Amino acid sequence: NSNNIKTVPENLFKYNTEVENFNYVFSGLTSLESVPENIFSNNKKVKNFESAFDCNYKLKTIPENLFKNNTEVENFYSAYRYCYKLENIPENLFKYNTKAKNFSYTFYGLKKITAIPGNLFYNNTEVENFRCTFGGNEKLYDIPWNLFENNTKANNFQETFAHCNSLTYLNLPNRCYSLQENQYYGIFRGCTNAHNYDSVPESWKN
Repeated sequence: NSNNIKTVPENLFKYNTEVENFNYVFSGLTSLESVPENIFSNNKKVKNFESAFDCNYKLKTIPENLFKNNTEVENFYSAYRYCYKLENIPENLFKYNTKAKNFSYTFYGLKKITAIPGNLFYNNTEVENFRCTFGGNEKLYDIPWNLFENNTKANNFQETFAHCNSLTYLNLPNRCYSLQENQYYGIFRGCTNAHNYDSVPESWKN
């Protein structure tokens, strides 16, 4: 509830080298506008960033190398949920987080993102969960065909793009075609503006 905080100092966690959890670290700072790229550079043992920036309503950008030194991270659950003003997602944001397993709700409920980098999860070969990752992205109009191409261990794509109301055509990302229907159940729930919504399988939208 420290809602007058607009930015945080770069050296805030410089000496906290044993930290393993940054869960909710900046969650609910509704006035936070920016984060220094090197703020986590010395926290090499961190495993969790769950809800780290959840509900940062005014955060506009994410430094591309923000998590570069956090190679032990396994969990990005809800990390940027409801960051309404985020304008883009850096392609290399998770490039060095090769042990990450959970991206559930990571970018849920964004209002300005129009596209997703195709190689965003290219190096995250240990990921298991993409549930609701991009759900409720109001302006997302396209899904890269190769978005999950390297995530061969992922088995949960339920509601991944649910209520993305700007999608005009619904087609499963390549990776999902090798899964059981219950593993991507409701992946396009509520995407009623897509011109082929009525013709896609019920399991995609239930």
